[in-house]
Amino acid sequence: YPGRFVGFGSVEPSDVESAALQISKLGAAGVKGVTIDPSTAGVSRQFHDRSLYQLYEEAAAQGMLVTTTQSCLLGPYMDDCRPEYVDHVATDFPDLTIVIQHGGWPYVRETIGVLYKQPNVFTVPGQYIHYDFPGSGDYVHALRRQCSRQILFGSVYPNCGPLTDLRHIVSSWDLPPEIERNYLHDNAARVLGL
Repeated sequence: YPGRFVGFGSVEPSDVESAALQISKLGAAGVKGVTIDPSTAGVSRQFHDRSLYQLYEEAAAQGMLVTTTQSCLLGPYMDDCRPEYVDHVATDFPDLTIVIQHGGWPYVRETIGVLYKQPNVFTVPGQYIHYDFPGSGDYVHALRRQCSRQILFGSVYPNCGPLTDLRHIVSSWDLPPEIERNYLHDNAARVLGL
Protein backbone atom coordinates (compact mmCIF):
# COMPACT_ATOMS: atom_id res chain seq x y z
CA TYR A 1 0.00 0.00 0.00
CA PRO A 2 2.25 2.83 -1.19
CA GLY A 3 1.35 6.09 0.47
CA ARG A 4 -0.34 4.34 3.39
CA PHE A 5 2.52 2.50 5.06
CA VAL A 6 6.12 3.48 5.64
CA GLY A 7 8.67 0.69 5.76
CA PHE A 8 11.04 0.27 8.70
CA GLY A 9 13.60 -2.43 9.31
CA SER A 10 15.51 -3.71 12.29
CA VAL A 11 19.00 -5.09 12.64
CA GLU A 12 20.62 -7.28 15.27
CA PRO A 13 23.81 -5.28 15.87
CA SER A 14 26.00 -7.95 17.48
CA ASP A 15 27.79 -8.54 14.17
CA VAL A 16 28.38 -4.94 13.09
CA GLU A 17 29.62 -5.80 9.58
CA SER A 18 26.55 -7.92 8.86
CA ALA A 19 24.21 -5.31 10.35
CA ALA A 20 25.79 -2.56 8.22
CA LEU A 21 25.24 -4.68 5.11
CA GLN A 22 21.60 -5.24 6.13
CA ILE A 23 21.12 -1.48 6.56
CA SER A 24 22.57 -0.93 3.08
CA LYS A 25 20.12 -3.45 1.62
CA LEU A 26 17.20 -1.92 3.52
CA GLY A 27 18.11 1.53 2.23
CA ALA A 28 18.38 0.26 -1.35
CA ALA A 29 14.89 -1.23 -0.95
CA GLY A 30 13.48 2.18 0.00
CA VAL A 31 13.03 1.52 3.70
CA LYS A 32 12.74 4.83 5.62
CA GLY A 33 14.26 3.81 8.93
CA VAL A 34 15.99 1.14 10.95
CA THR A 35 15.70 0.15 14.59
CA ILE A 36 18.96 -0.38 16.42
CA ASP A 37 18.58 -1.62 20.01
CA PRO A 38 22.08 -2.66 21.08
CA SER A 39 21.24 -3.26 24.74
CA THR A 40 19.08 -6.28 23.88
CA ALA A 41 21.37 -7.75 21.23
CA GLY A 42 23.30 -10.98 21.56
CA VAL A 43 26.33 -8.82 22.37
CA SER A 44 24.91 -6.17 24.69
CA ARG A 45 26.22 -2.64 24.16
CA GLN A 46 25.07 0.87 24.85
CA PHE A 47 23.78 3.04 21.98
CA HIS A 48 26.84 5.28 21.94
CA ASP A 49 29.37 2.42 21.76
CA ARG A 50 31.90 3.46 19.10
CA SER A 51 31.88 -0.02 17.59
CA LEU A 52 28.32 0.73 16.40
CA TYR A 53 29.23 3.95 14.59
CA GLN A 54 29.53 2.08 11.29
CA LEU A 55 25.78 1.38 11.55
CA TYR A 56 24.94 5.05 12.06
CA GLU A 57 27.24 6.01 9.18
CA GLU A 58 25.49 3.55 6.88
CA ALA A 59 22.01 4.69 7.94
CA ALA A 60 23.00 8.30 7.29
CA ALA A 61 24.50 7.38 3.91
CA GLN A 62 21.24 5.65 2.97
CA GLY A 63 19.18 8.66 4.10
CA MET A 64 17.45 6.52 6.73
CA LEU A 65 16.44 7.55 10.22
CA VAL A 66 17.37 5.45 13.26
CA THR A 67 14.96 4.47 16.01
CA THR A 68 16.12 3.12 19.34
CA THR A 69 14.28 2.12 22.48
CA GLN A 70 15.62 3.93 25.52
CA SER A 71 13.62 2.75 28.55
CA CYS A 72 14.07 0.85 31.78
CA LEU A 73 12.28 -2.06 30.11
CA LEU A 74 15.34 -2.84 28.02
CA GLY A 75 18.75 -3.62 29.26
CA PRO A 76 19.82 -6.03 31.08
CA TYR A 77 20.52 -3.01 33.31
CA MET A 78 18.54 0.21 33.62
CA ASP A 79 21.52 2.36 32.75
CA ASP A 80 22.02 0.54 29.45
CA CYS A 81 19.31 2.73 27.90
CA ARG A 82 20.03 6.30 28.94
CA PRO A 83 18.95 9.09 26.56
CA GLU A 84 22.31 10.77 27.12
CA TYR A 85 23.82 8.03 24.95
CA VAL A 86 21.66 9.27 22.07
CA ASP A 87 23.13 12.73 22.68
CA HIS A 88 26.61 11.36 21.94
CA VAL A 89 25.51 9.84 18.62
CA ALA A 90 23.42 12.89 17.65
CA THR A 91 26.42 15.15 18.27
CA ASP A 92 28.71 12.96 16.18
CA PHE A 93 26.10 12.51 13.41
CA PRO A 94 24.25 15.84 13.17
CA ASP A 95 22.61 14.89 9.86
CA LEU A 96 21.20 11.61 11.20
CA THR A 97 17.61 11.71 12.47
CA ILE A 98 17.23 9.66 15.65
CA VAL A 99 13.91 8.76 17.29
CA ILE A 100 13.87 7.63 20.92
CA GLN A 101 11.07 5.11 21.43
CA HIS A 102 9.40 4.84 24.84
CA GLY A 103 10.45 8.41 25.59
CA GLY A 104 13.56 7.41 27.51
CA TRP A 105 11.35 6.66 30.52
CA PRO A 106 12.05 6.98 33.45
CA TYR A 107 14.75 9.44 32.34
CA VAL A 108 12.11 11.93 31.16
CA ARG A 109 13.95 15.16 31.86
CA GLU A 110 17.15 13.76 30.40
CA THR A 111 15.21 12.93 27.22
CA ILE A 112 13.77 16.44 27.08
CA GLY A 113 17.25 17.87 27.56
CA VAL A 114 18.53 15.82 24.63
CA LEU A 115 15.63 17.05 22.46
CA TYR A 116 16.26 20.64 23.46
CA LYS A 117 19.96 20.35 22.62
CA GLN A 118 19.72 18.21 19.48
CA PRO A 119 17.43 19.31 16.62
CA ASN A 120 17.94 15.92 14.94
CA VAL A 121 16.48 13.93 17.87
CA PHE A 122 12.79 13.16 18.42
CA THR A 123 10.86 11.00 20.86
CA VAL A 124 7.71 8.89 20.97
CA PRO A 125 6.75 8.64 24.67
CA GLY A 126 3.71 6.43 23.99
CA GLN A 127 2.08 5.12 27.15
CA TYR A 128 4.47 7.13 29.34
CA ILE A 129 2.81 10.40 28.31
CA HIS A 130 -0.77 9.14 28.02
CA TYR A 131 -1.25 7.15 31.22
CA ASP A 132 0.05 9.38 34.01
CA PHE A 133 3.37 7.66 34.54
CA PRO A 134 5.70 9.73 36.74
CA GLY A 135 7.11 12.40 34.43
CA SER A 136 4.20 12.42 31.99
CA GLY A 137 3.48 16.05 32.86
CA ASP A 138 7.06 16.93 31.91
CA TYR A 139 6.51 15.55 28.40
CA VAL A 140 3.31 17.59 28.05
CA HIS A 141 5.05 20.73 29.35
CA ALA A 142 7.92 20.25 26.87
CA LEU A 143 5.37 19.66 24.11
CA ARG A 144 3.75 23.00 24.95
CA ARG A 145 7.06 24.83 25.01
CA GLN A 146 10.56 24.09 23.74
CA CYS A 147 10.00 20.67 22.12
CA SER A 148 6.68 21.17 20.32
CA ARG A 149 8.15 19.88 17.05
CA GLN A 150 10.10 16.91 18.46
CA ILE A 151 7.56 14.86 20.43
CA LEU A 152 5.54 12.42 18.32
CA PHE A 153 2.31 10.59 19.03
CA GLY A 154 2.51 6.82 19.41
CA SER A 155 -0.49 4.75 20.44
CA VAL A 156 1.33 1.57 21.58
CA TYR A 157 -1.85 -0.14 20.39
CA PRO A 158 -3.09 -2.73 21.33
CA ASN A 159 -1.23 -2.59 24.65
CA CYS A 160 -2.74 0.70 25.77
CA GLY A 161 -6.40 0.84 24.92
CA PRO A 162 -8.46 2.11 22.01
CA LEU A 163 -7.56 5.18 19.99
CA THR A 164 -10.77 6.92 21.12
CA ASP A 165 -9.49 6.83 24.72
CA LEU A 166 -6.14 8.26 23.63
CA ARG A 167 -7.92 11.02 21.71
CA HIS A 168 -9.79 12.01 24.89
CA ILE A 169 -6.56 11.99 26.89
CA VAL A 170 -4.78 14.25 24.38
CA SER A 171 -7.81 16.59 24.26
CA SER A 172 -7.72 16.87 28.07
CA TRP A 173 -4.29 18.52 27.84
CA ASP A 174 -5.89 21.62 26.22
CA LEU A 175 -3.00 22.11 23.84
CA PRO A 176 -3.13 24.98 21.36
CA PRO A 177 -4.52 23.56 18.08
CA GLU A 178 -1.22 23.92 16.21
CA ILE A 179 0.72 22.04 18.90
CA GLU A 180 -1.92 19.31 19.10
CA ARG A 181 -1.75 18.87 15.32
CA ASN A 182 2.06 18.76 15.52
CA TYR A 183 1.86 16.05 18.16
CA LEU A 184 -0.79 13.94 16.48
CA HIS A 185 0.38 14.26 12.87
CA ASP A 186 2.74 16.94 11.61
CA ASN A 187 5.85 16.04 13.64
CA ALA A 188 5.76 12.44 12.43
CA ALA A 189 4.99 13.53 8.87
CA ARG A 190 8.05 15.81 8.95
CA VAL A 191 10.31 13.11 10.38
CA LEU A 192 9.11 10.61 7.77
CA GLY A 193 9.34 13.09 4.90
CA LEU A 194 5.65 12.76 4.02
